[in-house]
Amino acid sequence: MRFVTVQRLQVFCAVFEQGSVSAAARLLGLSQPTVSRHLRDFERAIGLPLFVLERGRIYPTAEAEGIYAESRFLGDGLDRLERSIAEVRTGQGRRYSITCVGLLAQLHLPRAIAELARRMPELEIDVDVGGAIQQLAALRAGRADIGIVAGSVDAPDLHATRIGEGRLVALLPAGHPWEGRAAVSQEEIAAEPRLIGMPLDRPIGRLVAHLAPADGAGGRERITASSLLAVPNLVRTLGRVSIVDEFTAEAATHVGVAAVPIAPPLVFEIQALSVRPLETRRAGPILVEALRELLAAR
Repeated sequence: MRFVTVQRLQVFCAVFEQGSVSAAARLLGLSQPTVSRHLRDFERAIGLPLFVLERGRIYPTAEAEGIYAESRFLGDGLDRLERSIAEVRTGQGRRYSITCVGLLAQLHLPRAIAELARRMPELEIDVDVGGAIQQLAALRAGRADIGIVAGSVDAPDLHATRIGEGRLVALLPAGHPWEGRAAVSQEEIAAEPRLIGMPLDRPIGRLVAHLAPADGAGGRERITASSLLAVPNLVRTLGRVSIVDEFTAEAATHVGVAAVPIAPPLVFEIQALSVRPLETRRAGPILVEALRELLAAR
């Protein structure tokens, strides 16, 4: 029954209900020749006359009345389908849970969520902040739809989508000798005796692990901060240097600290993780593309 197409049935029902081709064309937003062509194609395909012309008016045949009786609910079904598609497009009745590393949570994630809310205004959005370990647990337990992580994450059971990359910088207290320099070398950082470090099980900690002298060597007096949110104020208050990502440094300008690039650069990747392919939820590609554009525009 390939000859029974939605468009042909729509045209047939409109002509049947309106009583004229011109009125059906206005209702459907089509030209009168287009409606006439669809009607002729339908009649030719089924091998039955559907309307007869008499004194300038068209009248449905008995066969047309039988077909209409079976297809008159088509419009209601299409209306329901259109409403359902509109709900999917806007996110009505749907929830999307996002978990993100803290380094993107202050500036970039809110801007990306604003774009997601603009594109899907009725979507319910949940946001949480956590490290890679917490994100993996939330994703695998079904508490999150997408996780935004920094650095390499060993999760072969999850789908990973690259968003962009970031660089590490030296975060300095006001008046530090490195302030205002174009860059500070990795060797200088390795020789810095008063460094606020990060745990080695964190992406930043792993990236700078080679800069730290072995335990007990080099005379380094270390303070370790497990949360990046605490680092800027620790740098300012204690007068010590720390290595952070450029996003944390950008969000900390009001604290009264300065950031200097590291040479050669220490680069990390930013990825989106999900249990199913990212494209299976419309919200995922929208959020990732917004983040990708924000990162590229830095």
